[in-house]
Amino acid sequence: MGDHFPRSGSPDRLPEYLSVARVSAMLGVGRSTLYSWLSQGRFPAPVKLGRATRWCLSDLEKWLEEKAQGGAA
Repeated sequence: MGDHFPRSGSPDRLPEYLSVARVSAMLGVGRSTLYSWLSQGRFPAPVKLGRATRWCLSDLEKWLEEKAQGGAA
């Protein structure tokens, strides 16, 4: 998982967390595809916030950047 909390000296900006519906829409894939990628170790792990499962936007941006540079999905 990525570093989700600001370090001292960094801007005081909280990370944005996205629901499975938003991640699915953002990537243009279904929920089952996301969970399949996750179970195969091909997708960033979500975090649990109470009962909710969320993905940190910065983790997804990093994953997309790696994919754009030819990383495996």
